[in-house]
Amino acid sequence: MRPALDTVANWIWEAFDPVRSLMSPSEAYPYLLGIIGLKRFSDQGGDDVVRWHELAPEQYDLGSALNAALARVEAACPEYRGWFSDLDYNHRTLGGHQAWNRLWQSAVTAVGEFNFAALLEEDPQAIHDLCIKLNELVSRASSAKGEFETPDCLATLMSVLLAPHNGQSVYDPFCSSGTTLLRVASRTRDHDPDAHLPLYAETRFLEAARKTHLNLFAAGERGAHVASGDIIARPGFTDGRQVKTFDRILCTIPFGAKSWGEEIATYDPFGRFVYGIPPATQGDFAYLQHCIASLPDDGVLVAVVSPSLLFKERREGDIRRRIVEADLVEAVIRLPPKLLLQTSIPVALLVIRRTKPESRKDKVLFVNASKGFLPGRSQNTLRNEDVAAIEKAYNAFGEIEGYSAVCSIKTIAEHGFSLDVSEYVIEVSDLEVTLDLEGALRELDKLHQRRAGQYEEMRATLARLMKHMEAE
Repeated sequence: MRPALDTVANWIWEAFDPVRSLMSPSEAYPYLLGIIGLKRFSDQGGDDVVRWHELAPEQYDLGSALNAALARVEAACPEYRGWFSDLDYNHRTLGGHQAWNRLWQSAVTAVGEFNFAALLEEDPQAIHDLCIKLNELVSRASSAKGEFETPDCLATLMSVLLAPHNGQSVYDPFCSSGTTLLRVASRTRDHDPDAHLPLYAETRFLEAARKTHLNLFAAGERGAHVASGDIIARPGFTDGRQVKTFDRILCTIPFGAKSWGEEIATYDPFGRFVYGIPPATQGDFAYLQHCIASLPDDGVLVAVVSPSLLFKERREGDIRRRIVEADLVEAVIRLPPKLLLQTSIPVALLVIRRTKPESRKDKVLFVNASKGFLPGRSQNTLRNEDVAAIEKAYNAFGEIEGYSAVCSIKTIAEHGFSLDVSEYVIEVSDLEVTLDLEGALRELDKLHQRRAGQYEEMRATLARLMKHMEAE
């Protein structure tokens, strides 16, 4: 994100300190997004609906004025209907009118300082970047549990690999905030400013659904769809007796989910678990199969997965074998450690393509990208050059010594259908041999001298034997 926009994000976040003193950053964040969304809507020609001037800091009942402005937006724009129903700026836990005014005044003043129309004229994706930056600030300050938050550097890489086109639907089935979808939309419009991507998000947590609604609203994404609930028992997007399909899917598969719904999956009415039912205490492959079932014939999935998913054995190993044998796995990318705030383990990207190009059929690309990153104290980051290197290797789909390898399904079968990158890509350090020519010559001389000594000993022994035989 540009430094100027980074300053804007920090300024707005600091102005929201009074609200964050009463609730967690994750709880406070949607309220801030609502105010940003109203100002963005107003600056983009919607002030007859928002009436930003009525949200002046001296307003006696600022909480009610904010609620009314959001209600008018819902009435004017049916696509936003229901998005703000649980966002109440007069919530009783926040106190009375004076307390509400005090809470919202600094935020409204800070947001009001910026003309979002001018920002967008300079950079059409500025509000997307602002929401993503604010979400990163929330993630670092929050200890809230839920789906893993995908860092923006990883969302950028996933967007590059997915490469959606205008009109293609994009789905995040384990959405935590909506910013991963914002990054996909933003990068797509960097190449095609008029591109429209129908966005779909699903989450188990109501708080995550609210954050997703508000991020999409603040950034100006219209026509997006957000569902909440148990994705195994009650998938939010269905089409008759099947789950709805999406052109592009990106997500972070929940790691080692327990009590994920094995008994429900056994009799799944949507037929998602054709490759097998995973153990009751390990839901990774159940969630992965939901994603695969949500792909059309030309669909692509890019998923962040736990490294153990790549080499688990027994029941999960059988599921992985069937997925590999179905020729669905296009690439496996090993990533650096500490990319996610919630864990220090080096996660991987799994690329699933329903129908591969002829040149990639019955093959899998393995990439060891674990060495390229910018180290940080609590979290590492992929740099632009790291993303570019992975993109280049993925598009080339060939062997780069110490970095990538292409293996046939037959070769993978010989390795027990493991998808562990280290089994197929040998690091350069393991291949390098230091050549010491002078040392080799010295060793050769020693061998020659030893051999000459042995020759002389053998000659002397034979001579003694001959003398002994002649004497007899």
